[in-house]
Amino acid sequence: MLYPKDSRVSTIKNLDSIELRWHWYHKDRSVFVLNTLMFLALGILGLLFPDKPGQSTPPFANMMFWFFLAVMVPGMAMFAATWFINKSAIRCNNQSFRINATPFPWAKAIEFPCKGISQFFVTHSGYRNRKNWSLYLLDADSNYRLIGQYFPSEIAAYQICHELQDFYGIEDLPVYGQNTHPHQPGPRDQ
Repeated sequence: MLYPKDSRVSTIKNLDSIELRWHWYHKDRSVFVLNTLMFLALGILGLLFPDKPGQSTPPFANMMFWFFLAVMVPGMAMFAATWFINKSAIRCNNQSFRINATPFPWAKAIEFPCKGISQFFVTHSGYRNRKNWSLYLLDADSNYRLIGQYFPSEIAAYQICHELQDFYGIEDLPVYGQNTHPHQPGPRDQ
C-alpha cells in the first residue's frame, strides 16, 4: 500500500532519533491580517485628518487613540505574523519525546519519557465548519496525550502519525473508532 507524503512536513531520521517539523495551518489566518491592516488604516486616517476648526477631542479619547495606535496595532501585527512564521517540531528518541512550538515564547517545550507508548492516532474534528486534525498518543495505561494539531493537510497529519509509528515499531491498530486506515489495519510494509 502506498502512503502519500506532504512536502510541507520535513523529516530528519537518524539511527536513534527522528525529528518532524511543520508549519501550523489555520484557514482563517487571513482574517488576522485583514483586521490588522484595517485598524492600521483607521489609525493613519486619524493622524492625517485632524480635528476640524472649532472641534476638540476629549483628552481621554486622545489618550486611547494613541494607546491603540502604539500598543494594539503592533500587537495585532505580531499576532498575525505568527500565523505565517509559526512552526511545530517533534523530536524523539528511545528515551524521550519532545514537542516544541515556535516562535511563541509563552509556549514551553513539552517533554516526557516515551516508555510505554502503545499507539499514535489522528482524529478529525469539525469546529465551525473548519477541518482540524489532531495527533494523539496512547501510553501504557491507555491515557491519551495531544502531541500536535493545525497540520497543513490531512495527509500531513497521517504522515507524521505513520512516521512515529514506524520509528517506534508500533502496529497500526484501531483506537476507539479512530484509525489511520480503517480498511487496512495492521502492520505496514516499509
